[in-house]
Amino acid sequence: MKPRRRAVLRGLGAGFTSWPLMGLGGAEVILHRRAVFEEVGAHVLMTLALPELLPATDVDGLAAIDSGFATVFRYRFATFQTGVSVARVRHERTVRLQYDLWNKRYEVTTEDEGGIRATRVFLTRSEAIAAAVELRRVRVVSTSGLGRGPSGPYSFVTVHAQRNPLEPEGEGGPPGDDTRGAPVPGRDVRWFATLVDFLAGDRAEAEVELHVRTNPFYLVPR
Repeated sequence: MKPRRRAVLRGLGAGFTSWPLMGLGGAEVILHRRAVFEEVGAHVLMTLALPELLPATDVDGLAAIDSGFATVFRYRFATFQTGVSVARVRHERTVRLQYDLWNKRYEVTTEDEGGIRATRVFLTRSEAIAAAVELRRVRVVSTSGLGRGPSGPYSFVTVHAQRNPLEPEGEGGPPGDDTRGAPVPGRDVRWFATLVDFLAGDRAEAEVELHVRTNPFYLVPR
């Protein structure tokens, strides 16, 4: 028997806008982004796209992918109830996008907490990027304890997203990582961050970093 599926209502979403993406060393990027929420079984699922992590205008980022370098995206997301400062639940997801030079295809590997991995294969770069920069139907919170009513209580999700985040010194890639001879992404970014330190005196934590708050949602009364 398939789990009962019900759309989660989204309120107060009108007027949600985004601020321009700032360059490396600029002001912190803050996005108010509309997400799609669904209630499936005992969980709320969220779909949220963040194309700013790797836009089509980022020539260097696209060239790095086609050269066989791995591009890593890290997502940390948490669910809050409006008016409560402590997160109800937190999650983390790492996505690795790499062009397989031998088989001429793009691989997108997703790893969630607990070591759960899944790999998808794409023939075009644009499809692979779209998959890598989207949190698609991820579980954000259990429905138990959320409460139901015609006007709330409201909840929302915050997302901290990074492209090629810095790895702590002494750490490599994830277990079983194989970059097919390409330099380890974390080392490349560390070298670049050192250059930024020298030129601007400001250490970068990632090539691109976004902080997002979604539109509020609440559970539909049964």
